[in-house]
Amino acid sequence: QFPLPLIRIAVWLEGITSEWVLVPFVVDTGATHTCVHPLDATRLLGMSAASLDAATWPRVEASSGIGGGANYLTTSALYAVMHDDHPTTPPEIITGSIEIGELTAESQTLPSLLGWDVLQHFRVTAEWRGQVTLERRASAEAPSVGLPR
Repeated sequence: QFPLPLIRIAVWLEGITSEWVLVPFVVDTGATHTCVHPLDATRLLGMSAASLDAATWPRVEASSGIGGGANYLTTSALYAVMHDDHPTTPPEIITGSIEIGELTAESQTLPSLLGWDVLQHFRVTAEWRGQVTLERRASAEAPSVGLPR
């Protein structure tokens, strides 16, 4: 088994989370969009299994990749990339969207994926043991939402 290139990023999803939540993402350079799969959506973001039924969503986005096809709910997101080596440095904030995966038998154990919509803002370095470093390519303005601690 190969080590997964994991990185923890804080996310704020308006109308879903009431505070910043740290989510472990697999860095996926083959993914166009960042997505949270059902395990993290229910366990970390506090979403109910019923809310992950695409039949209840106002708009369904179908997506496909190497793992097959899936339905996603797209919603606004803020990402806060923390500086593990300098904990007093303010996080880098990225404004964007996130896809939340529909709960299916196939998707319930999938890890969440950090895609190019977020990765494009960074120089990405991955090492064999799964360590990933994101270095900001341009400065960002922090939005008025309370930053994660």
